[in-house]
Amino acid sequence: MELKARLELQDTTIQRLRETPRAVRGRPEDNSREVQALEEQIKGLQHSLKSEQQQRTLLAEDFVREEEKLKANNEELSQQLAELQELLVDNAATATQKEVDVQRHLQELQAEPSTGETEMSAQTEHMQIPEGAEDPKPIEEEMQ
Repeated sequence: MELKARLELQDTTIQRLRETPRAVRGRPEDNSREVQALEEQIKGLQHSLKSEQQQRTLLAEDFVREEEKLKANNEELSQQLAELQELLVDNAATATQKEVDVQRHLQELQAEPSTGETEMSAQTEHMQIPEGAEDPKPIEEEMQ
């Protein structure tokens, strides 16, 4: 049994060696070339990473500047809104006061008779028919 186990172990080892690339198994020149290629890849990736970090830094700075502009605009718009609301309240108060003034003036005009009304009432009093007198004929009957 022990011999059988050893043979299986050897077969497995041989199989692994066949599957493993030659560069990994032991040729120093192949290994050094692969190491050099990997180092170049690493340098390229580091350069890309550095460029990306610089770009992110620039974008973050742009974002901060834009955010500051937006905050300033927001503050200015809030100030303008407050001023407009103040004007609206003032205009509403002025309009209400003018409406009250107009209503008061209308009441004053309605309370005192106008000059024309006074003359008309004097004429109608003068034209009234005394009691017991005949009604004058309507103008229509006189015209016939």
